[in-house]
Amino acid sequence: MLRDSLRRLSQSGGVARFAALAILICAIAAALPLPVRAASPWWEYVGFAGQRVEMTGRDLRGIHVHVAGQDMVSSGRDGEWVAAPPPVVAPRTGTFVQAVPRALGGVVAVAFDGDGTAWRRGGDGKWAVCLITLPAYAGAGSPNITAVAAFEEVPLSEAVYVGTDGYGVLESVNGGDDWFRADPGLPSHVTSLVADDAHADLYAGTSDGLWVHHLQAQPAPPVYVDSARSLRLAGIVLTSLVAFAGGVAILRFTRRRSFGPRPSR
Repeated sequence: MLRDSLRRLSQSGGVARFAALAILICAIAAALPLPVRAASPWWEYVGFAGQRVEMTGRDLRGIHVHVAGQDMVSSGRDGEWVAAPPPVVAPRTGTFVQAVPRALGGVVAVAFDGDGTAWRRGGDGKWAVCLITLPAYAGAGSPNITAVAAFEEVPLSEAVYVGTDGYGVLESVNGGDDWFRADPGLPSHVTSLVADDAHADLYAGTSDGLWVHHLQAQPAPPVYVDSARSLRLAGIVLTSLVAFAGGVAILRFTRRRSFGPRPSR
């Protein structure tokens, strides 16, 4: 009975339509950007809504930002922003920027050089690629890495944070071996990152204002549960299996209709 039903479905074009619909659903799932959700936002809005904010550093005066053509500084949590000259920072060669978590003994470092690749320096002193950003959805380019930060003065956390122009912030808690999204509640286009060791805060300048993440545990980094990503991946895998099964069914019935039924013995 099932075989007869499938034959009738094939003759009416139902299998082809079913397979086409499954393939379309799979294509849509791959084309949409993957959202990151959590029970509550990890990031809090600080100010400068709708404006591109670039942080220029941190010194004894506080956190420095450049917004709307003006340099400003704040002393940290709940501090007012006032006009001030940018901080004096040591010159660096090219665009190579690195972060060295104090909790990792000042040996392991993660760095980037203005593209979508991050590098890791291990305990042996050798550098190797540890992260390559991929397109967020079909047809999109790979996001560039725009910033890297860690708590370098106080051993608060082993985490290294990477800002991207498309993925928000990525975090590694094992010196760059593995990375996960750490941006629930944060705009996806991050321009800069600055760690405030004195208050255990991480600031992110974005295309839509300034945001802050408060470290939730010391010395361990925050641990979050994000089941939405797992469910999304499971749905994509299931859709792909359905599409594959539909394609196999089309090939089988097309072959039977082309060559006719097998003669009975």
